Amino acid sequence: MYITYASEQQPVAGKHKAVFHSFADDSQLSKATLVEDIQAAMQAIVNCIKSIQDWSSSHRLKLNAAKSEVIWLGTRQQLAPIACYMPTIYEVFSFSRS
Repeated sequence: MYITYASEQQPVAGKHKAVFHSFADDSQLSKATLVEDIQAAMQAIVNCIKSIQDWSSSHRLKLNAAKSEVIWLGTRQQLAPIACYMPTIYEVFSFSRS
């Protein structure tokens, strides 16, 4: 049953140009970006999470922030200038509700 629901989330993520992966009972969103485009990429992911929350609610499902995480990947030099822009999952869920 989960696979059926997860497969319907692919087009939702695609609207935000995010890559959606689903395996077993887990889902993953990702988006590659340049450091100078981090704000736009972060907003795209936040908007994508909001869309997935809306989709989930319409199917009587709920995203679980306690089991979700945001991971920023890059070299130390790439991540240093954007440290102040790196929200936690709770901040992402807060952004997506506004």
